[in-house]
Amino acid sequence: MGGWLGKGLGGLVGLLAGGPLGAAAGVLLGHGVDRGLAARALRGGAREAYRMAVFAVMGHLAKADGRVSRAEIAAAEAVMRRMGLGPRARRRAQAAFRRGRSRRFPLELALAAVARLERTRPGAAREFLRLQAQVLCADGPPDARRRALYRQVAARLGVAAAEADVLLPPGDGLADAFRILGLPPDATLEEARRAYRRLLARHHPDRAGGDEAVRRAAEARTREIIAAWGRLRAALGDQR
Repeated sequence: MGGWLGKGLGGLVGLLAGGPLGAAAGVLLGHGVDRGLAARALRGGAREAYRMAVFAVMGHLAKADGRVSRAEIAAAEAVMRRMGLGPRARRRAQAAFRRGRSRRFPLELALAAVARLERTRPGAAREFLRLQAQVLCADGPPDARRRALYRQVAARLGVAAAEADVLLPPGDGLADAFRILGLPPDATLEEARRAYRRLLARHHPDRAGGDEAVRRAAEARTREIIAAWGRLRAALGDQR
């Protein structure tokens, strides 16, 4: 049993990160796990398969409306940074994201990796959905088609639609942040920084004079601008 499990995990990781050729290489790597039959190695393989599934399914959901936006790519990259992926792991995650955009992407196979980890680490499926929601809502609330696909993924993992919907961020996607700063969704980090500084200077409460109502409105607008810049700064890659 351990032998087939090692090959299966290796093949799955390879398939998600590199397609059929990657799957073949993954099986060979998994064969090394077979010989050792080390439980720790198998657990590591399950975690790696889960991580590749995270980014492959992100790509699949992003492509569901026919195109992948800059905001969706930025949201996926932000997840990679928060996971602390090194250069090699990051390249594998990016490859998995691209693989997920294929029409022939094996969604069921990817979700099997998540279900496997859920059996030994309860809560993994909900964390997986929470990560998917960050990309799903990067352009604002998802349309009916993408929401239906997200719910299909949740159902396959044993999570009810109502519970899955709770994991969707309410209106705090990157689309709102771009809108608040008056930017198109493909704006660069530097364009976002300039817009932030310009709007912050324009709406600073000190410019309100002695009118208390105007000052309160300016303070609320300033908080909104700062929050929007914070989201874009994290998503577009500012490490400072």
